[in-house]
Amino acid sequence: MTVSLLGWLLASASALTLVVCRVRAHRRDVALARASHEVRGPLQAVMLGLAGLDRIPPDGVGERARVIGGELDRVVAALADLDAARARRAAAPGRHVRPVGAGVDLAALVRRQVAAWQPVAGARGRTLRWEGAQASCPVPGEEVRLAQATGNLLANALEHGRGEVVVQLVREAGAVRIVVRDEGPGPGVPVERLLARARRGTGEHGHGLAVAHAVALAHGGRLSAPPGDGVALVLPAAVADGRLVA
Repeated sequence: MTVSLLGWLLASASALTLVVCRVRAHRRDVALARASHEVRGPLQAVMLGLAGLDRIPPDGVGERARVIGGELDRVVAALADLDAARARRAAAPGRHVRPVGAGVDLAALVRRQVAAWQPVAGARGRTLRWEGAQASCPVPGEEVRLAQATGNLLANALEHGRGEVVVQLVREAGAVRIVVRDEGPGPGVPVERLLARARRGTGEHGHGLAVAHAVALAHGGRLSAPPGDGVALVLPAAVADGRLVA
């Protein structure tokens, strides 16, 4: 009886160990796929941006360089996540978040990304248009990670959507909403299902939205995709001395 019980316990322990190893391997594979996705996207924008430098007026080269530099910062962050995934550490987009009082100008950040992804839109025969505010719009957070989130919304619309892509910034009570719309029918399934597929590694798409979702959560925000209304990233507005920063 004792021998049988011992054998059962050993078999159960072996089975549990195998399951844990498989779960860890799966999580590592998903993290690697997500980090690799994050390297490819910005590099595409950088290469097309560099290819068009000779067509830019001299007074616009500096701004294009700043735009390209922002995408290269995303590549550096993605490579750090890739190293973390290879070392079996969980990649954590947005884990280094600034204090609530500090602000990243989200409007300026997204305007730069719209400029960065214009060459990609042109190469795909698409139009990318900014309809957000020109005034500053500070939100608490880490700039490169917020760039990952918003950049992925643009890339997702250009890769999987149709027609013109319109980017809007809407101020709400205590929050800022970035909305990316195109003329296509949308993902066809709730964003939660796409995120679940990306976590399971069963979907071809969804890694970019998964990154945006992770960054949103790390910054106290959320990702949503109401049917027929594009994809929205909602983030808390910056606060100073108990008041919203205008």
